Amino acid sequence: MAASTAAEFKFSETCYLTRIPNFTSPNPKFCLRWFTPVTEVKLCGHVTLASAHTLFTTALNGGVDGCFLIELNFPTVPVTNFNSAEASLISKALNDAPLIDVKRTTTDGDIFVIPQ
Repeated sequence: MAASTAAEFKFSETCYLTRIPNFTSPNPKFCLRWFTPVTEVKLCGHVTLASAHTLFTTALNGGVDGCFLIELNFPTVPVTNFNSAEASLISKALNDAPLIDVKRTTTDGDIFVIPQ
């Protein structure tokens, strides 16, 4: 269902932000899941930021008057250094953007790019 919604909207990724009961604290708590048009994915940065923006700018923040925090619990994955010769290809693919660092995850081979 979620993947079909992503396909219908024709976005590369979409997310579902769901409020979850939090009986131990007055602070609202939410669950966030990410989907491509094909499958659920582990993480999507731009829709995570969009979700945080939505929480900050709408009544979803539980009615707290302008002062609340968002705590993000990102998955932790080990990383390794990226081949410096290949890093120049990454920079070129990003319109020759200067890069501070490039890392590759040891589990899935995902690439993390830190632009300057």
